[in-house]
Amino acid sequence: MKYAVIRLGGQQFKVEEGQTFEISKTDELTPEVLLLNNDGKIEIGTPVLENVPVKIKVVEEKLGEKVEIRRFKAKSRYRRKVGHRQPVMVVEVEKIGVEKGIKDVKGIKEKAVAKKTTTKVGSELEKPKARRSTRKPKG
Repeated sequence: MKYAVIRLGGQQFKVEEGQTFEISKTDELTPEVLLLNNDGKIEIGTPVLENVPVKIKVVEEKLGEKVEIRRFKAKSRYRRKVGHRQPVMVVEVEKIGVEKGIKDVKGIKEKAVAKKTTTKVGSELEKPKARRSTRKPKG
């Protein structure tokens, strides 16, 4: 059984391929994979797994259940009833898995940082610029 724990829209979900679930409406649909169980082989992210994509698609956008807000003050005949429906999205998980050909992102970043930190030798060293005085000369 293949499943993943993902973080999406500030919430965590345990998802399987083909599963549909509701989340609050957001603009960004990039899930972060926190845990992957691939037929008994469990990978846990620190805090996320970089090389495990989860492909999701929006099936439907709708309004959620109605929430009623009631206000009441005793002995003053004050009663108010207001309703609200939060917009939600129905999302389907299409595929969970490791794509082939993806390199370790952390290793690439470390090599780039190592190249940037190399120092120049001899006359190529950068000398600090002389600071000009803002004082007016006396006299």
